Amino acid sequence: MPISRKTAKSKPGPHNINLSRIFPAVFLPCFQILLSRLQKLHTSVDYLCSLIVMTSTGTYSFTKTEKLCNRKTIELLFAGGNSFFIAPFKVLWSVDNKIAAAAVQVVMIVPKRNFRNAVTRNRIKRIMREAYRLHKEALCNSLSGKSISFSVAIIMTGRKVPDFKECEQIIMLILQRLQQEHEKIAG
Repeated sequence: MPISRKTAKSKPGPHNINLSRIFPAVFLPCFQILLSRLQKLHTSVDYLCSLIVMTSTGTYSFTKTEKLCNRKTIELLFAGGNSFFIAPFKVLWSVDNKIAAAAVQVVMIVPKRNFRNAVTRNRIKRIMREAYRLHKEALCNSLSGKSISFSVAIIMTGRKVPDFKECEQIIMLILQRLQQEHEKIAG
């Protein structure tokens, strides 16, 4: 007698699959073992993912919290931030005494005035982000545990598309300069 919808006790899911309908009796024990191992694996994968998230602070990542997206913060940065120039980049930075989601929040800017093609602008920003991602560790380590946070805008002012090696060397200089500025502020 088929089970009607009214008398069904629970919705079908991975925990209550009737495998005898789907597979012949010969394969049934193998699939039951496989299903139980998958259920155990699911919980262990969740545990491993939580461990990875907890220990991911030392990795080379550029997460959403590290990206400066807040319009008010960007306006304050342009209105009253400090600046320096390392060709072909202009860097604006400011210090906040409130604890932010990340110790350093960065926005990469490539003006349309210098590069009319959006593909070119996006490529330059991608190169800048990659160089920052690879070398930000020293600056982030010097700020970790402090009650201040940096907001940084890196603006491309040149008119030539930099290759990765050029950009990487300049971004390293920018990060060293920001670290020096932090040491001046910290005393």
